[in-house]
Amino acid sequence: MFCPSSADWGNVADWVSGVGSMGAVIVALGIAIRDSRQKQAADKARELRAAQDENAMIVEALELYRELRSWSQRALDAFEGEGEALDWRGMIEVGRAVGATARRLQQLPLVNIRMYREYESIIQLARDMSSLNIERKADDLVAKLRVISNSADFRYTHLLETPNPGAPLNW
Repeated sequence: MFCPSSADWGNVADWVSGVGSMGAVIVALGIAIRDSRQKQAADKARELRAAQDENAMIVEALELYRELRSWSQRALDAFEGEGEALDWRGMIEVGRAVGATARRLQQLPLVNIRMYREYESIIQLARDMSSLNIERKADDLVAKLRVISNSADFRYTHLLETPNPGAPLNW
């Protein structure tokens, strides 16, 4: 029956089609939101892992800097008569061992450019330490030892103050 004041609501097939289309849109949005959240969680986990890896490399570098600083300071103390006699060969061997360790760490695939540079700095300081010659002039030797000690101390302090903020520094 035709009634000019009544609205035409359509037939059942139109309604089923409309409700199905709306449901498909809602499901598609739900899937997109879920995928986006999963991607964000995966990105956060990846960033956390990268920060943890970098901070682990920082801890290794700190240990190497501490070793260089300790041996160079002991050598300075021995040279200036404030400490016990120093095993110069042992110090040179430590320099070589620290340099070799830094070179190995530098080659790891998870090393970023910042840590690569830190290890390069350690390698240079270790090279300087292992090339010390006891027969050199005393003033030259003391100056070189001070440079090694101060450089190692500065780099150590800088690294300790600037870990990757994305993860704790497990020291």
